[in-house]
Amino acid sequence: MKKLTFLFIFNFILFSYQTAIAQEKNISGQVVVFDSIPVVGAIVVINSSKQTILTDSIGSFEALVQPKDKILISAKGFYSHKQKIEENKNLGKIDMKLKSGDRNADLAMENGHVTNVQTFMNARQLHDNKGVDFSQYATFFQLIEGRFPNVLVRDGEIIIRGDKSLTASSAALIVLDQVPTNFSVLSTLLPANIKSVEIVTGAPAMRYGPGSGNGALVIVTKGLAN
Repeated sequence: MKKLTFLFIFNFILFSYQTAIAQEKNISGQVVVFDSIPVVGAIVVINSSKQTILTDSIGSFEALVQPKDKILISAKGFYSHKQKIEENKNLGKIDMKLKSGDRNADLAMENGHVTNVQTFMNARQLHDNKGVDFSQYATFFQLIEGRFPNVLVRDGEIIIRGDKSLTASSAALIVLDQVPTNFSVLSTLLPANIKSVEIVTGAPAMRYGPGSGNGALVIVTKGLAN
């Protein structure tokens, strides 16, 4: 009798294990930002197994999951993304959302989550300025005050994130339609003619050349954009 009971329990456990294994499935996905830019090294956690996976150089990953499982994706500078695994469906593309603010964009780049910095910055610029009607501002300086509270206009200079030095200049480089220019030009700009305005700091600002050590104010007019 004991032997029969043991065999029954053993067979039940074996059947349950085999059933669970049979229900598991492989999923694959690609983590991106701004619809198409891969997010590299994002952390993917499988809820049922607590397994941790990192996305590869094109933002892709594969995992073994249970039915109705869930995954949590996180990366520095981005909002965490939770997703339930739907039956009979693969994941496909997962679009992460970048947190607002220059610091979060810097974190994404500093941690290697985006490898093509130029493409990332261009996409961010388009995203941040999508649907913005700059004609609501009477002058360019009102635009700066309204859109960029962390930027200070003082004594003929654009100061980003406060003074960097007590003695040397803290002025940001001003770039208008891809060409470095001087502060006086800003008073001649009509907000209605501006396509985008971007504040660039840290390593990405270095691509604008000498004078970008304190960051860069990058302006694109509608004439260049067209």
